[in-house]
Amino acid sequence: MSTSRHSVVVSYNMRSFNLGRHVVRDLINADLPDVLLLQEHWLMPANLSRFDEEFPQFSCFGWSAMSSAVERGVLRGRPFGGVMTLVSKRLHNFTKIVCATDRYVIVIVGNSLIINVYFPCVGTADRLLVCEEIIDNLTLWVQRYPSHSVLIGGDFNTDLDKAIAQLHICYAVFSLR
Repeated sequence: MSTSRHSVVVSYNMRSFNLGRHVVRDLINADLPDVLLLQEHWLMPANLSRFDEEFPQFSCFGWSAMSSAVERGVLRGRPFGGVMTLVSKRLHNFTKIVCATDRYVIVIVGNSLIINVYFPCVGTADRLLVCEEIIDNLTLWVQRYPSHSVLIGGDFNTDLDKAIAQLHICYAVFSLR
C-alpha cells in the first residue's frame, strides 16, 4: 500500500447481499475505502459472482457458508453466513489471497495481513469449539507472516464491553511474533 496516504478499511455485516449491497455502495461512495470486510452475505457458491458484478472496481475474495448445505441437496431454512473481502483494484499489484473459508478470509495487501472474520453467534451449536478453532487457525496464519502487520476485523458476535478478558487473550494471541 502507498505510504503517502492512509488506507481506509470498512467492516460491515450485510445481513444478506440483497439488503446490504445498497449500504456497501453508499459506503464506497462516501468513504472511498481501499478494503471492505463484509460478513453474512448469505449467497450460495454459484452466486458469489454477484459481488464482481455489483462492485467491479474491487477484487473480491470470499466464500459461501452455504457450500455444505448446497452439497446435501434441497435447502431447508433461511440462508446464513459467508464472508467476502473487497480490495480496490488500484491495489491489485499489491494484493494476494492467502486463505478463504466460510468463517474467515485472509488477504495480504502490501505488507499488511488483513483478516475478515465471522465468529458464530450465541446459540450456535458447539460455539466455543468453533471459536477456538477459528482463533487457532488464525494464529497459525499470523505466525506464517511474522513481518506483516495484522489487521483483524469482522463480526465478533459478542458484546465487547462484557468480553474484555477474551479480547485481551485474543490480542495477546495475535501479538505473538
